[in-house]
Amino acid sequence: MTDPSELVGNLSAESGPCQQDFDLFSQDIAKVYVDKDPHRVAVITLMQEYIQFPQESVSAYVNHVKANWRQVGWNLQKNEAVL
Repeated sequence: MTDPSELVGNLSAESGPCQQDFDLFSQDIAKVYVDKDPHRVAVITLMQEYIQFPQESVSAYVNHVKANWRQVGWNLQKNEAVL
């Protein structure tokens, strides 16, 4: 990944279309810094949310999971057996 300070130094030393057009500049920045694997990040986040913490009771954990299910529109009655 490109160091942001190095990128800024390169941009100020060059003249190009990105310096005249903000939309083009933001597209170029996105190419450099956007997450290349958003699905991996989503899975990691999901797994972190479904870890039961040592100090968390089972009922609190179930309520936490059910709240997430409601948020994404899962049918709680149909998937109750998962818990």
